[in-house]
Amino acid sequence: MLDAQHSLTSKTITMKATLQFDPSKKPLTPKQHEFLIFLKNFVEERGYPPTMKEMCDKMEMSSTNAANQYIQALEKKGYLHRQQKGASRGIQILDFTPRPRHISPTNTHNSSTMNHYTAPMHSAPIQGTSHTSSSAPLPASVKNVVISGEGTAAQPLSVFLSPRGQVKIDTEFFRQNPTSQLFCAVVSDDGMSNDAIRQGDTVLARQQFGAEEGEIVVALLHDMTIVRRFAAASNELIAGVRGFPPVPYSADSTSVKIIGVVIGLMRLV
Repeated sequence: MLDAQHSLTSKTITMKATLQFDPSKKPLTPKQHEFLIFLKNFVEERGYPPTMKEMCDKMEMSSTNAANQYIQALEKKGYLHRQQKGASRGIQILDFTPRPRHISPTNTHNSSTMNHYTAPMHSAPIQGTSHTSSSAPLPASVKNVVISGEGTAAQPLSVFLSPRGQVKIDTEFFRQNPTSQLFCAVVSDDGMSNDAIRQGDTVLARQQFGAEEGEIVVALLHDMTIVRRFAAASNELIAGVRGFPPVPYSADSTSVKIIGVVIGLMRLV
């Protein structure tokens, strides 16, 4: 077993996971070992695989092409599988089951319009090859909800094709019909921090491609997922914090698209 504390570049990256050599698979180079361990650590800590940009930032790679080459090498040697080519969030680490994560209560101060929930975070199918449970059958109101992945405003449904993961949600708690199309999204910035929605939070949204005045929405701005308040009078998506410019909105735009209305908030601690 190899302790995972290497340095891919001059910057030391401390890894927690360990890599068990598998005689049934082709051996990896030291850098491939380190890259795989980084992926495992990221999934265990966050509950979903990293994006190409996150891979490059953490491993100090010069381009996404370098990260893609590592993914291709690990896939070819039987350590990874991608459900959709080119989608880093669709990575499945084979023969690996991450430790379960939990969503904990939030400590927000301005949440009169938000529901807050504490629920177990379950590994998505893309993160491991097996998941077992000995618990009793769940009520009909509890459903698996995907955490949206990468996508573009031009193809808004693409965020649901390679999800980051999934979480079980009790629709009764959020006063939603069990047949409602719900999804989760990870907040990408602090543009709504004055509304107690912070970067890294997970919002629960009802899937719909429009909104009413004043509703907080999940939207795709080019290839970035943002959370903003919809201003119907000016047709803009507005942040609650200065420094985040309003985003002009049009229902037929291919650069910005509303994909859901926020109905709840969860936070990992």
